[in-house]
Amino acid sequence: MKQRNLRLGKNCFYCDETTVLRETKFGHIYECPKCKAYVSVNKKTKEPLGSVADSDLRRKRRIAHYYTNLLIKRKMNRDNLTYDKAKEKLYFWLSKNIGLDFYIKSIAQLFPKETEKIINIMSKYVKR
Repeated sequence: MKQRNLRLGKNCFYCDETTVLRETKFGHIYECPKCKAYVSVNKKTKEPLGSVADSDLRRKRRIAHYYTNLLIKRKMNRDNLTYDKAKEKLYFWLSKNIGLDFYIKSIAQLFPKETEKIINIMSKYVKR
């Protein structure tokens, strides 16, 4: 259950504090009161979109999203798939390749080392 709470932004990955829902000028976030790492929330449900992240992990996630978008578009064109289907297939493949025992649905679910692994894997395919 603890691992699940970390991935879902209910606890801080860095210091294990319970996160707090708060409002900012950009919308609601779950934020760690101790280290200030945060995660955005779904606008309707106010549920966290993933695990909390510090500035370094947010930077890595932006890179990972850049690569995933390129590969999703490539897969859509090559295999004549919808965006959602291509994303599902890519995320399933990535989950297996970084050794996860579950299927990721969002880059925001990943911890720092997992995000780095995904960047390394995808960067090889993007350069082709």
